[in-house]
Amino acid sequence: MEKAMLPENVIMIGDGVSDLETKPDVDMFIGFGGVIARAKVERGSDHWLVDMRDLEVIRRLL
Repeated sequence: MEKAMLPENVIMIGDGVSDLETKPDVDMFIGFGGVIARAKVERGSDHWLVDMRDLEVIRRLL
């Protein structure tokens, strides 16, 4: 039963370096630069968003 409750994919959306530190533990890291764009986060992200409406594009990738 516990195994059935585990997620298939873990996706993190974040805008800071401390968020980016989760990348080794998630399946996909999406950087967000809609408020403040941090170059290090953008470079380290699997995908980069500047508008949350673009999240629909990411949904299609899954």
